[in-house]
Amino acid sequence: MLGPTRVKLSHFFYPIGNTPAVNLLETIPNWNTQDDAPTNVLMLGCGDPRNIFFSLWCNKDFTPKLNCDFTCCDIEPAVLARNIFLFTLIIDNASDASTWNLFYHLYVTDTDLELLKSQTEKLLEVSKSFDTWSSSSYGKTLHFLSVDTLEQIRNVWTQYYEKATLGAEGKKQWEAKYTRGIQAIFDQYLIQDKGGVMMHGVRSTGPHWISAVKVLSSCFQKYWKTGVVAGNSHDKEDLKRCTGGRANPLMAISSATYGEFAVHYGSDPLLGFHLAGAFDNESSDETYEVKVVELAKSQFREWCRVFRDQHRAETIKIRVFCGDALRFCYELQSLYRSSSIGWRNDILRLYTSPWYSKPLDLQKTHCPNRVGETQGFQIIDTSNLVDHLGLLNLLPATTPLLSQHTTSVLFTNCLLRASGKTSDTLSALLCSDVTTMSFLCGLAPTGHLIGYATEAYGIDAATQMTLDQSGGQTQCYLKVSWRPPTFGDLGGEGHGPSMKNPRVVFQENQLVGYFFGVYKAMFSYEDLSSLMGIVMRQLMSPSSIDFRHYNRMSFVGLLGLAKSRHVIADWDAFMSSLVDMIECDRELILGSNQLQELHVLLHLTDLYSNPILSAPHPRNLPSIEAIYGPLRSLSAGTSQDLLDQQNIPSVVWLCLKVPRRKLEVFTSQHDQGQGSGSPGVHINVSQLLLGLENSFFSTQCFFGKLIQRAGDNYTCDVVEDKDGWNGTSDLIFTCAVPTWTLLLGPAHSIQVDLAISTSPIDVSVYTSRLGITMSVYGCGLDEKNVVILKEPPGVRLAGSYSGPRSSPDKKNTCFVQLNQNSRIETMEIRKPLGKLPLANASVVQVSACTLSLQNPNNENSNLLFRYPYPIDVRQAKISSTSNTVSVIVKPSTARIPGGYDHNRFPVDAKNSHATSLTFPRVNLNQQPLIPITQKLAWTEPFMGFALSSQERMLLRMTPNTQTHKLPASFQLKSSLNIMIQSFSGMHPSHGHVDVFQLAITKTGNAEDDCNVDTIIFGTALRHNSAQNSIVLDAYIVPLHDSRVHQILRAFANVGQVLTIKVTPAEEVLWKQMIPAMAEACRTWQHTPSCQYTTSSTIPLSTAHGEIPICSCGEGKDVDDFPSFPGAEVLKKFATRIAIMPLCAVPFVEEIVGDKEMEGLAATARESGVSRGVAMEQKQCNTCGKTEGSLKKCTRCGIVWYCNHGCQKADWKAHKKGCKKGARQM
Repeated sequence: MLGPTRVKLSHFFYPIGNTPAVNLLETIPNWNTQDDAPTNVLMLGCGDPRNIFFSLWCNKDFTPKLNCDFTCCDIEPAVLARNIFLFTLIIDNASDASTWNLFYHLYVTDTDLELLKSQTEKLLEVSKSFDTWSSSSYGKTLHFLSVDTLEQIRNVWTQYYEKATLGAEGKKQWEAKYTRGIQAIFDQYLIQDKGGVMMHGVRSTGPHWISAVKVLSSCFQKYWKTGVVAGNSHDKEDLKRCTGGRANPLMAISSATYGEFAVHYGSDPLLGFHLAGAFDNESSDETYEVKVVELAKSQFREWCRVFRDQHRAETIKIRVFCGDALRFCYELQSLYRSSSIGWRNDILRLYTSPWYSKPLDLQKTHCPNRVGETQGFQIIDTSNLVDHLGLLNLLPATTPLLSQHTTSVLFTNCLLRASGKTSDTLSALLCSDVTTMSFLCGLAPTGHLIGYATEAYGIDAATQMTLDQSGGQTQCYLKVSWRPPTFGDLGGEGHGPSMKNPRVVFQENQLVGYFFGVYKAMFSYEDLSSLMGIVMRQLMSPSSIDFRHYNRMSFVGLLGLAKSRHVIADWDAFMSSLVDMIECDRELILGSNQLQELHVLLHLTDLYSNPILSAPHPRNLPSIEAIYGPLRSLSAGTSQDLLDQQNIPSVVWLCLKVPRRKLEVFTSQHDQGQGSGSPGVHINVSQLLLGLENSFFSTQCFFGKLIQRAGDNYTCDVVEDKDGWNGTSDLIFTCAVPTWTLLLGPAHSIQVDLAISTSPIDVSVYTSRLGITMSVYGCGLDEKNVVILKEPPGVRLAGSYSGPRSSPDKKNTCFVQLNQNSRIETMEIRKPLGKLPLANASVVQVSACTLSLQNPNNENSNLLFRYPYPIDVRQAKISSTSNTVSVIVKPSTARIPGGYDHNRFPVDAKNSHATSLTFPRVNLNQQPLIPITQKLAWTEPFMGFALSSQERMLLRMTPNTQTHKLPASFQLKSSLNIMIQSFSGMHPSHGHVDVFQLAITKTGNAEDDCNVDTIIFGTALRHNSAQNSIVLDAYIVPLHDSRVHQILRAFANVGQVLTIKVTPAEEVLWKQMIPAMAEACRTWQHTPSCQYTTSSTIPLSTAHGEIPICSCGEGKDVDDFPSFPGAEVLKKFATRIAIMPLCAVPFVEEIVGDKEMEGLAATARESGVSRGVAMEQKQCNTCGKTEGSLKKCTRCGIVWYCNHGCQKADWKAHKKGCKKGARQM
């Protein structure tokens, strides 16, 4: 019901991941809580298990082992069936080779097929019921969250078994069909032109992307040609021994509508692994191909071993749910947050998934039982569901489920470009200002607050330069971590989670204006005056926001989140004003037909009730009758129609039975390859005599028939046709409608239609067959194919919620003001005045979100003000009444001074534990060593792309004698650049340098006096696999008066040392960053007497000559410390650190600006990288659709179209560049 209902006959199956595995536990401290509670991870759109495996592998060496509980949701049962099949093979210690083959290869051996047969036989036996599964050897680790999930997965396993046991003739026919399916994918989607290069898989190779692009392009082609990873000779020989190999049921079986082979054309086993290490030493392309295969397989074997160990130690649980991710989240909210939701969300979670009649019913005893106690999931990962569902659908569903710990993170990922400028991505996805939406959600993008990332975003920016950006949908990979804005606010008394964030309260009229702006942005395509401009922009540069992810239910979900957070004092008045503004709108003309749907949804969710819907008698509505005339009276006799009953609800559920023959409009288009991909459909209810029409887009549909429920004439159950589009049953659509609209005039004058939603491309495809109304099927209200019910078919609605609800905190409140652009202008907190005289009071920022109101004459009377968002105190205003004092400040972001400028590298310490909040944890000993046998020239462009376009411009325009005037954050990046490149052998004078000293100078000039207080010994350059980056493994030795003489005597024996000159402002950043770098790679434990605990301060000091870091790590983990005379003395004071490049954040500032793009792209192409084609980007040149049978222009062979209508619509623009035989790579 959330988002559009689409007819999707073409199906893509994603059995394996298309991005490198990530460490989902990178923010979780390497210590368990006192009660050994598990780390709860929610994975939505989970896909294959690579992220689970990699996360466990990254944490395997920490003691004690993390106790992990993964809750996995995917809408494709075949994905979950494959995953559990794989888990059980690993648990059973099956052959590594066969396990790999079955999970990744298109063709397998007879031995592999025998293993599949025996394993599915075992799985079908132990999965007959929840009890048999729970008592099996798998039950302690693997759990099903619903009966339906178990049934769907068993159905897939049954198909595996059936394919593995086919007779000779059946096997021959099935394998021939399978081979034709693979060949069709290869012929249609894969580019085979000589010299063609695909930018496919470069994310897996990190900094070596330029060296790897042609190799991985070749591996990709060979995978689809041979059916084995990279077409490697060993696996090909194995297939030859069984006459070319057998079709792999794990790749064949999916939810494809007609049972066809549906594996996505961009699939490649190599994409999920970390392959940078294979390219460290220069080799031939053939050798590289061998190396990447060996590396991927070795990583997989290691992942399997770690998973098996965790299973045996009983420190892991994996729970699976098959269904829609958004509905699943709202169901979890109802389980764990029922008292704090503040609104009814049951209509958002009625059914398990679209096109399915099964109610969503979780087995609560199998759900993670610690979530409620620990206030949510510590980690929520949403894969790239933003591209498929929309960010404004995801945030209301997930935000209430995230715990409020300092280390809790919600991850969202985008693969598709959402705006012309990358820096506008988030505002485009949020349909509003990022900061304002962050206030509403209580979560903010971390990069938006701190302005840097450790992920190598520059790689994606660099690869974009080599792509043809004209025409179709382009990629723009963005990983965004969302956290409470106060996550790093560690200053002041009672910081962190123990100090409750103030409640955010908006002014009513301002919040009304904001939500109205969001509403108009969500449905901008309903504005006819701007529709042509939108269409033209889509033709030139389609983006992910063009996919129309939202309906009115989406907007209602956003309002529900706002209500649950008590952001307005008088909710009813706010909603009344907002609804009035929406009703009076004359811009979204097409949306005026959906006003009644909006009223119904608001009513059913207890967010707002229109007086008409809250009236006790739906037949007695004077205000309606004054406009439209009398409502229909009761029929004479004993009618069984719900609308003819005395007591009827104000909202009923309309069911429209669409005869199967009417669906031929979709199936014939698909069969002829002329479909538009996935047209949206909705219900229209029209009063023909009055010329009224209401549209309902929040619908549910399924194939089957309605069966009247025993003892109730006005409710129905569903007998579903499991064959769906291949079955014989009619298609049933249902939606909630206001009763009064069905009582206007005689029943025969009310028409109910299933109509195709009017996007420009759908109009061009379907109008010729359906006419201007785009009606697939329609009938009168009085006909048998329309059924009116009290409840949704097959579902029992609960009564209104009457349990306890959370109440707003009226004492701890932050009042926010919006400006005319609906951006946060100021934040105000009021407190009792106490004993603080205001005459000489001043404001001092003590941490990112906290200030102290101080009286210099009486420190004991100081007041702490903690805001819900980072603060800018430069224009702070203090005011008071007789008994209260208020301080007004502005919000700060990465681009506005204040906030996390106070400390960009916060470290949280508690109970003798500490963790970096912005640097991910990395096990240095696991990271592949990068050999430095010669200059590593690739580090120069790699580090260059860590800077933003503006930073590179500053670097070019600033003379060396003036660099000390640049921002301190830029100076820090430059110093890191110098250090890493010098260690890589790229220093212009000294080549390889591995010892560095930080020397403080006011101007940065060589002739100035310099004072050294920090020495850094680099020991190894490593790949940082999880961040797709590199890391310098090093030791830091801070100088201090108490030990400087010992250190300097030993340091005299060190050879070449590079002095890095830093300004006092940069020195402060180094002092703040050093504890974070130590915590990121820490393998030792803090002592009870740790200075962090006794001083409650991290860093301990930022003053020159003072030590910023505790002594707990000194002399620990120093096996790799350099050997030289006197090294033992220095080891005693050395702490191991992970020095990571700091990258610009692309959704904050452009990494490659428009002015740079053309020149840089030319340079990249001249260096041997041809124009690439990212395989995931193949889309119609007119509408951007990816589904369906896309075909190339037969004249030029370059652009693609999904049907003749699209090609015709684009011809005027395309013919200028369309030349016969023009395809060139």
